Amino acid sequence: MSSLRTARRARQITWITLIGLLLLAVPALAGDQVHPDLAVSPSGGFVVWQDSLGDGDGFGIRAQAIDAQLLPGFSAFSVNEQVAGDQELPRVELFPDGGAIFVWQSRVDDDRNVQARFMAPDGAFRGAEIRVNHFTTDDQQDADIAILKNGNAVVVWSSMGQDGSMQGVFAQIFSPEGVRIGGVFQANQTTQYNQQTPAVAALASGGFVITWISEDLPLVKSIAGVADAN
Repeated sequence: MSSLRTARRARQITWITLIGLLLLAVPALAGDQVHPDLAVSPSGGFVVWQDSLGDGDGFGIRAQAIDAQLLPGFSAFSVNEQVAGDQELPRVELFPDGGAIFVWQSRVDDDRNVQARFMAPDGAFRGAEIRVNHFTTDDQQDADIAILKNGNAVVVWSSMGQDGSMQGVFAQIFSPEGVRIGGVFQANQTTQYNQQTPAVAALASGGFVITWISEDLPLVKSIAGVADAN
């Protein structure tokens, strides 16, 4: 639990420390830019956001590369290829090799899926966006990412109906090239009512910890589970 709190606090401090420079790094754009996320290393990184004019049909996902001085490396670019409906709530993390992973939820006709796209160290996308979840009967949403000690990424999200009740928490590990490592697995053991709003953080041991809100009526409580990266 302390590792997750530390990771979340570190991200918050990064935003507070860098926000003045980021306002200069990402020029003013038309429309609405909301729900930003940031991943940055000593050599630079990416800012990603949900953009009302990003893809011509509802919200799209846009990103901006920034260098070590937090200056734009090139123009803002589109992350999503699927343009129908709304693309929402993006997240980004950097791989140790200099590549990146972007995830977001895609909402078409009130059904949501979790999408991902992988970027190589040279700034080129490694192919098309992919759907992270296999279960598509109901909403898949609220994704989060962590980069593990071995250089892989773990993506977590909440899935409606997949665990036999309401929302459950599921995860998938990917290589930096976007290859699935193992299959989708369930994080929550308690299944009654909603298990929702997951977050994930890597551990120094190589594993990772997933937390979520468990709606065990009449109580709502936070739950954590620790997993090995293998």
